[in-house]
Amino acid sequence: MVDKKGIREVTASIRATKAEVELVCNALHQVINTPYPTESTDQNWKSPYMKLLNDYKTIKNKIIDYEQKHTSPGQD
Repeated sequence: MVDKKGIREVTASIRATKAEVELVCNALHQVINTPYPTESTDQNWKSPYMKLLNDYKTIKNKIIDYEQKHTSPGQD
């Protein structure tokens, strides 16, 4: 599939636990929010990381929804 900018997009299936997804979210959050000494103030380098973080947050929310729907009350 090709997106609006003419960039080819690929979908990949990965296996990850909720904890692994949360670790990736935390790592991306750190990358985005750590100040880096650069010559320019251009923040465009952050956009792919922010997109990836949003994607992983969506995955995490889907995992939480799935767990809530498939967990019987009273189970830990």
